[in-house]
Amino acid sequence: MSESLIRSPTTAPGSFEWLDQARVVAIMAVTVIHVSAAAVTKPDLGSYEWWVGIFYNSVTRWCVPVFVMISGFLLLDPSRQEDWRTFYHKRASRILIPLVFWTIFYLAWKILRGVHLHEPADPVEMIWSVIGGVPAFHLWFLYMIVGLYLFTPFLRKMLAGLQPDESLLLCALGFFIVAVTTALSVFTASEGHSRGSFLTGFLPYLPYFIAGHVFGRVAPAISLRTALAVTAVAVAATMLFSFALWPSGFGQYPGNYNSITVIPMSYGVFLALRTGNGGKATLWKHLSPLAFGIYLVHLFYFSVLGQLGLSIELFNPVLSIPAFAALIFLCSAASVWVMSKLPGLRRCI
Repeated sequence: MSESLIRSPTTAPGSFEWLDQARVVAIMAVTVIHVSAAAVTKPDLGSYEWWVGIFYNSVTRWCVPVFVMISGFLLLDPSRQEDWRTFYHKRASRILIPLVFWTIFYLAWKILRGVHLHEPADPVEMIWSVIGGVPAFHLWFLYMIVGLYLFTPFLRKMLAGLQPDESLLLCALGFFIVAVTTALSVFTASEGHSRGSFLTGFLPYLPYFIAGHVFGRVAPAISLRTALAVTAVAVAATMLFSFALWPSGFGQYPGNYNSITVIPMSYGVFLALRTGNGGKATLWKHLSPLAFGIYLVHLFYFSVLGQLGLSIELFNPVLSIPAFAALIFLCSAASVWVMSKLPGLRRCI
């Protein structure tokens, strides 16, 4: 189970309260991204609805990178003394049980929806979706984390031997490589879809993983005002670049997690959360342990609302997007809380 989405059992009481806040705010942002997507893809470019959708979608694009950075902050902690065997043994069931359970759950849901809509699911495509690490489009994160876990013991030893400036340079080089690679893959992609496997899906997120350690423990802190300024500029750039590139068919590139705008945005949000220290609000502490389960189950409620004919088009998107996101979040949180009380399902969240 990803430490980015649950409260770490090794975190000392009273320490790192900001992590609880970061997890909850980030999982809220995930629901906003998925709800706002329809307001970006359906309305006419430049319309009122489109600008509202692209704002909500852009202002939350940091959520997944921040989850990865939280994982790096926790897992790459040099004070953790454990060899690779111990590391793998501790985390195998934590990640594999949820991965298997939710893969089966969403494949079964896909089959049932296909029967209901008289559009039978293609077994071959379902198999390829598992190989590709996307049995449901949000589960790619779970499959990606497997790759990061495999390399964590070795990355921890490597980073422990680097000087602060070397660690910063490593992050900069990593982000430069993935930013250029992502841009090239988007702007030079030919028509059609290439198939791949989840085994390499973690590689573009290694810089974020390492950055969680570097910017959380090694790099000099920056002020909250500076962190928020970096974030605001990056959000504005994401929106404007999306508008400019949309007619060419590349309008979704600025929102890519490794785009030249989302990288600094994620850096700014992570440091803002880290600098803000999270406070000691009881709400964060109660919701934080549910974050992983909310991530896994929220797509189900998103799909159910769609089947019921409920959408953000029912009223003004300025209100409907956060309202639907809040509804999905609350339904997911309630379900996960119930699951956490049932011994048979507790290990799946």
